[in-house]
Amino acid sequence: MAVHSVMLPDRRYGREPRSVVWDDEAGIVEGTHSALPWMQRHLAAPKPVNYSREGRVLYDDPG
Repeated sequence: MAVHSVMLPDRRYGREPRSVVWDDEAGIVEGTHSALPWMQRHLAAPKPVNYSREGRVLYDDPG
């Protein structure tokens, strides 16, 4: 849909604002924030699978 560019305080750098650029369509996160490796791992993780049936909703992680 869009590329979002935000400045977030970074504890590792004295709460100095650091950039995060997120392309939600491509699922890519870039920038200078120290939490980027965590964000990238989170986006790359397998998504839960919805096994809904007869009004029940069960979420299972295929990983």
